Amino acid sequence: MRDVRERSSLKEDVVTRVERGPNVFRPCPHMDVNCIGKYFLSSGQCSQPAGRVPDPLKLSFQSIYLPGFNASLLQEDLTLKGINGDIVEFYINQETDRAVLAFRVKDFDTETKKCHFTYLSPGREPITATTTLVEEKDSAFVATASFTVVFEGTRPLNLRHSFAHASVEVLPTITIGIEPLTVKDLGYQAMFSGIFSDLAKAYREAFLSAAPNYSNIFIQNTLCDFVKESFSNSLIPPSAYFPSNRYLIPSQEAGSAVVTVLGLLMSLGSDPDVFRPCPHMDVNCIRNHFLSSGLCSPPVGRVPDSLRRSFQSVYLPRFNATLLLEDLTLKGVTGDIVEFYINRKTDRAVLAFRVKDFDVETMKGHYTFLLPAREPITATTTIMENKGTVLFTVLFEGTQPLDLRHSFAHATVEVVPKLTIGTEPLAVKDPGYKTMFNEVFSDLAKAYREGYLSVAPNYSNVFIQYTLCDFGIRD
Repeated sequence: MRDVRERSSLKEDVVTRVERGPNVFRPCPHMDVNCIGKYFLSSGQCSQPAGRVPDPLKLSFQSIYLPGFNASLLQEDLTLKGINGDIVEFYINQETDRAVLAFRVKDFDTETKKCHFTYLSPGREPITATTTLVEEKDSAFVATASFTVVFEGTRPLNLRHSFAHASVEVLPTITIGIEPLTVKDLGYQAMFSGIFSDLAKAYREAFLSAAPNYSNIFIQNTLCDFVKESFSNSLIPPSAYFPSNRYLIPSQEAGSAVVTVLGLLMSLGSDPDVFRPCPHMDVNCIRNHFLSSGLCSPPVGRVPDSLRRSFQSVYLPRFNATLLLEDLTLKGVTGDIVEFYINRKTDRAVLAFRVKDFDVETMKGHYTFLLPAREPITATTTIMENKGTVLFTVLFEGTQPLDLRHSFAHATVEVVPKLTIGTEPLAVKDPGYKTMFNEVFSDLAKAYREGYLSVAPNYSNVFIQYTLCDFGIRD
């Protein structure tokens, strides 16, 4: 059990961190649920809710992302208990035309009999172990999380035009089965032990990806139902992070299944199901293999040495931060293929390429910190990255044919770039922003690991479509 002082240090009192100013309007200053519910209903965008979240509540699945650990979780048939929350903040900012709703959930439990722990192995297929997972309060601490939903536009309030994030204030007690401990892969073992040696960071990342689910459930059952059903996965506000499943686990829409692999790829060379159509990693041979699918056209041949992009979104959930790069220039992103194989047993293909000594530059890098119960704070500055090295891995779900639309990508930063930025973020006076910014620069290796997981699909699209086969995908 963790020390009391360590647990207590996780807590952030969102009630004391209120937004003030002449443009901040609280239509229900006492946080009365009925008053806030009527305010939502007056928009005409939703209908009368059930009144409270069902207890217990069953969900068919929930995807959790842990980019700081190169991992993801898929929870199937999970049961949530005690997730009725208390509203701690609701205000309208008339200047920014935003609304902020924050609620706190205490004493909650989560249980699933099928929790798939997946490790994203560089240059190989993911490794997954399936186990049970129980999260619950213990005798000393009450598991507590606060959720913040920011509505973009207030006339009317619309859940479809919002995003959600979360802060875990007091950790639950976690109990899992032994199955992950039986995986022999060293990378998987390091991932798993890393999670349990730093549960506070793992939970921060996990609840950021789960925030839309919890927020959707709470708002539509307690305040205003934006769909006719009491709860539907079809309407989940986008997270401030992880806008797509694509870079961590195969999307549900692609029809792919979770494959349980226990040390399957300890020795690829001796696996009879692993086939390398181009054993010497010859680019022309691999290109012809892609072209034979008939789903793409001949490419240009190489990535331009100086490539311009209109924007790129980077997510740093370990630090409660995001980064939007505008009008950026990429230099030297032509990579070398280091692996390409087909696994006949899983019907998957793996392509891995390494990009060395590349540079990234933008005059408009927007560093945003997501504050509990408040609007985000953003500072805009210049950003330059020099001489980084990254290994990108692309996994194709289905090999007949190979289709970039049915793939997902991840990345491993092998050499952290030299980072140079302007002074604008240092001028931000908010203590939370300063803490976030200092944490990023005190642990750049972790920041880059998370950041490049979110941009891996962009880089992979560029490399594959310029070098191997043009699928006509533009992002």
